[in-house]
Amino acid sequence: ECLPSRGTCGCVNDAACASQQFAAALEHGQIVISRAEDPLVAAQAYWRMIEVHIAQHANLDAIRLGLEGMSRLGIELPADPTDADSGAALQATAEALRPYDVAALLDLPLMTDPRTLGAMRLAMLVVVPCAFVSGNQFVSLTTTMVRQTLTHGLAPASAFGFVLYSNILCGPLKQHPLGYRFGRLALDLVEKLDLPDLSPMVTLSFETSVRHWVDHLGASLAPLLEAYRLAISQA
Repeated sequence: ECLPSRGTCGCVNDAACASQQFAAALEHGQIVISRAEDPLVAAQAYWRMIEVHIAQHANLDAIRLGLEGMSRLGIELPADPTDADSGAALQATAEALRPYDVAALLDLPLMTDPRTLGAMRLAMLVVVPCAFVSGNQFVSLTTTMVRQTLTHGLAPASAFGFVLYSNILCGPLKQHPLGYRFGRLALDLVEKLDLPDLSPMVTLSFETSVRHWVDHLGASLAPLLEAYRLAISQA
């Protein structure tokens, strides 16, 4: 049989997911992954399969597929990172960021490499379930998104990486002013790249986990309500 095109892959899986035929979506995705010679075609199938696993709360399966897809796109990450791995990733990220003023990161060039863009998109999708099952994997994926941005330029997923990094800075690292600046950077990047689909998630993360360390809690109400309205308008 001929390998389905990237568009066909998306249509078949969309239809299966919409009708909650999750087993069919996973089966079709596995066929595409096993036959795809182009890792970008495989990445489309990985994305759909990960969405199916997340919809069924199969977070570990979603993370496994995300790491597998990223590996095919050239980014290798540990399957089960340790506390030591997290510490090393955070230190490497801090060192990579040292030459930059946070606000100046908004002036980085745009990311153009298709494989890196695909890997960033997968990382953005699977980092959320990591928050429920693996704090170390959350750190691994978040810091990877930040460092890939420094190396390859700004992508839509960079905004999510920056706001999650701000969560880490304000949470376990207790670097509240620095975390606040990275959260603001994420919001500014959403505006610069015109990313209404990401705006609600980035706003939610910043307003609920970061902003209250610096601003009055009441300042978050209006942005959260606007994020809610935007999310509802996009279904």
